[in-house]
Amino acid sequence: MYDPKKLATFDPILTGFSLGYQPQERIGEILFPVTEVGTQSGSYFIFDRSNWLIYPDRREPGTEPNMIQGRKWSTDVFNVKEHALEAEVVDEEREEVGSASSALVPSDINPEADAIEDVTGALLLRHEKLVADTVRNVANYAAGHTATLSGSAKWSDYGQSATAPYPFNSNPIQNIRDANLQIYRDTGRYPNLMWFSFDAWQALIYHPSFVARWAGIQAMPPQDAFKQLSGFNGRVVIGESVYNAAQNVDLAESITSLWGKDAGMAIVEPLSGQRTKTWGKTFVRPYNGIRRPVFRWRVDSHFKDMFAVKYRYDCKIVSNVAGYLFVGASA
Repeated sequence: MYDPKKLATFDPILTGFSLGYQPQERIGEILFPVTEVGTQSGSYFIFDRSNWLIYPDRREPGTEPNMIQGRKWSTDVFNVKEHALEAEVVDEEREEVGSASSALVPSDINPEADAIEDVTGALLLRHEKLVADTVRNVANYAAGHTATLSGSAKWSDYGQSATAPYPFNSNPIQNIRDANLQIYRDTGRYPNLMWFSFDAWQALIYHPSFVARWAGIQAMPPQDAFKQLSGFNGRVVIGESVYNAAQNVDLAESITSLWGKDAGMAIVEPLSGQRTKTWGKTFVRPYNGIRRPVFRWRVDSHFKDMFAVKYRYDCKIVSNVAGYLFVGASA
């Protein structure tokens, strides 16, 4: 994990300071809650709206009641794949961290713990990317459940319009209200979660249509102003996660947002259960009850210990009418 030669080069003046980047909040398992399964692959039911039929139910004396039709459903399949990574801790780095000459090494450097944390973080970042790629694919939504915002329609366009029926070029309140109602029309339930990329969120909360409505009341509108104005009443999460698209620690960094400039809303049921209405799921097959077990083994010939973490899952959209996607909400 660490170069033993570098562990002995800490400047004593700076031993209380080290520079690092903490991982941003990951929202993959919030958007696609975990459902544990006992097999690698299997089917699950998708119930339709056939039980919304209205049947003639008037009965005359001495006659049999009319019989309703049985419900219809379809099936889809999950197929969990194993994801695993490993890291090494060589004897020299452990020895250097614990030696007297390295007394000034920051106390929070723990090669074993850091190896496990880095491997687990990398696995979760991959899961986050798989969820983001699935969520941001317009092909995964039903007709009428996506809106591509282009040009002046982007929420980051704060210009005023002289001809449109709205005072500003972009109208995020109407966009969100339309999506909210579209999901309700197709499911009979309002969405309870809305997600934003970092850029889309920043464009939204500072939109002048919000600021103007709160003028004279407070300097800036509350962050849930869009809820009060659009009719959305649910949880908000911000996708801040980024990754290094260079895919090599020795190349120049190419930091890329996993969530781009997009936003969306959905019905998300965090609990597992039959006939629940939810947008997407992460089907996870645990290892003897443990979702992400840690393995450790010794490689004597190389004088090091190895640490590995495994994770088996499949990310699926299970109801394409339970979500809505705004493509390119911000410039």
